[in-house]
Amino acid sequence: MRWEEVPTFYFDSGIRTGMDVMKAMAMGAKGTFIGRAFVYGLGAAGEAGVTRALEIIRSELDTTMALCGETDIRKVGRHNLLMPPPSFAIPEPARAAAKPRSSKR
Repeated sequence: MRWEEVPTFYFDSGIRTGMDVMKAMAMGAKGTFIGRAFVYGLGAAGEAGVTRALEIIRSELDTTMALCGETDIRKVGRHNLLMPPPSFAIPEPARAAAKPRSSKR
C-alpha cells in the first residue's frame, strides 16, 4: 500500500487521559477528541474548567512521553507500545481447565 492510500483516522471515544492520547497516536491516529474531559471541565467550572482539563491532559501526555523517551509527538509510533509475546496467551481450552489456587494460611 502506498502512503497516499493509507487511511487517516481519529480517536473519538475512550480518551480520558494524556496516556490515552499517547496510545492512540502510537497506534497511528492523526489526532484525538476529548469530549468527555471537555464537558466535565465545563460543567465543573465553566471556561476555566475547560482550560484546566486541557492543561491536565497536556501534562499527562508530556509525562507519558517522557517516560517513553519521546520528546516529539510526531515520532511516537508502535515501537512505544508494549505488545506481549504470543507465549503469554493462554489457549481457551487450557484456561477453562485451569484450577484456581487455594490460599492456605
